[in-house]
Amino acid sequence: MKRQRVVFQRDGLLVATGGWVTDAYSIDMRVVVTRVPAKVNITTASETLQVWHERLGHQAKCCVQKLLERVKINMSTAETGGSCDECDLGKAN
Repeated sequence: MKRQRVVFQRDGLLVATGGWVTDAYSIDMRVVVTRVPAKVNITTASETLQVWHERLGHQAKCCVQKLLERVKINMSTAETGGSCDECDLGKAN
């Protein structure tokens, strides 16, 4: 149960609202979805499939390659096979 409403401000701009709940502040939040999604550069250089495999949480390389092609991210094709030490360790346990 909130006892006290507080407003957090930075340079006079409203940053967040919330209240004191038991022994901590609870901040009021809501999800905001923009009408037009922002476009962000993910990478500026061509990375290897292994690097993307690691960045995307060690997903199967064939799935990573399909994803990169679908979102039009260039990937170095110099290394497309091989094993991943972390994946091998995960499968061994």
